[in-house]
Amino acid sequence: MKKILLLLLVGVVLYACSSTKNAVYKESDFEIRFGHLGGFTNRPMEYLINGDRNIFKVEPDSVVFVNRISKKEFESIQCSLQELGFEAMQLNVPGNMTHFVKVKTPEYENKVIWYEYSGNSDIEELYNILLTTLD
Repeated sequence: MKKILLLLLVGVVLYACSSTKNAVYKESDFEIRFGHLGGFTNRPMEYLINGDRNIFKVEPDSVVFVNRISKKEFESIQCSLQELGFEAMQLNVPGNMTHFVKVKTPEYENKVIWYEYSGNSDIEELYNILLTTLD
């Protein structure tokens, strides 16, 4: 009986000490940050996708791994950014519930801000695509 308990205890300790597959955030040359702020609670929600295709949730005091997207999804998002002309897009229309997308690449950095009823369906479509990566 003691051997079984000892074996069980060793198994639990090994499981608890095993490494996780969660990624650690480090700033990269390519980042997409997206989220919203404002509303009733005025609590910001921000996520980022780095060049390694890892998704992180940005908290006030930490950055927490959420998910990793496929190479196909990542390339699709990059194509959407190019098709939108995100590099040169100028949109700064804050509102009660303000949404944002910020892209940083080695070539450029740009941030667009809009609210729900600002009428820019292209950027809203990109934002919705980014939200689906969180699942």
